[in-house]
Amino acid sequence: MKFLLKLKHWQLFLLTWGLPILINVFTFSHPELMFEVFPVMMVLFTLGTLGWVWAIATELNQKLP
Repeated sequence: MKFLLKLKHWQLFLLTWGLPILINVFTFSHPELMFEVFPVMMVLFTLGTLGWVWAIATELNQKLP
């Protein structure tokens, strides 16, 4: 997960917010497809955000005395 710390701010934003929003835009015209894709969007958002927080916590923990 250290690669998450090397991402630029816009890359991290696109990973956690941009991809789910893009999927939402493409499935907006098909509500039945939205029910199938929504769990995938939530998993992507959650893994991206929590993975980033976990990577920060593990790296900063090593710097503690």
